[in-house]
Amino acid sequence: MNISDERETIYHLMQEIMTERRQLTKQYFDLKERLNKINLTIIKVIEEQKPQKKSQSQIRKENIENDKYFLSKKEGKTYLPYSKIALQISHILKKHGLPLSNKQIYEKLVNDFQLSINYSNLSNNILPRMNLDSSINVEKVTRGFWQYKLNN
Repeated sequence: MNISDERETIYHLMQEIMTERRQLTKQYFDLKERLNKINLTIIKVIEEQKPQKKSQSQIRKENIENDKYFLSKKEGKTYLPYSKIALQISHILKKHGLPLSNKQIYEKLVNDFQLSINYSNLSNNILPRMNLDSSINVEKVTRGFWQYKLNN
């Protein structure tokens, strides 16, 4: 076999390979299209089987309950209402008579009353809220110090 015949044969084989590749590519895209149609029908069937949607108020109530549950699970502690903590702090300050620092109030809540509370929550949220609350007799004396407010 001479070089020109071999060359012709190689070109012919390459052309057959290209033709076969085109056919495989066409088959591939046909199968892909069919698979997409099947997936769409499966999604439609699943959506039809879903139960009726809940109202927005039901969803909100469930979300609130879930949040409370997960927070209590995460901390391993029960939820303490602001009113209970505020009254305990007011009692501590009234009994002590002198202004107490955030740290002293925190230590008394944890040690004397066995309340599970974060220091940062106490100093950043609870005590400033008590200062604004007119029903609680607690006032801020200076930065980080609080005292029982006597009614005038």
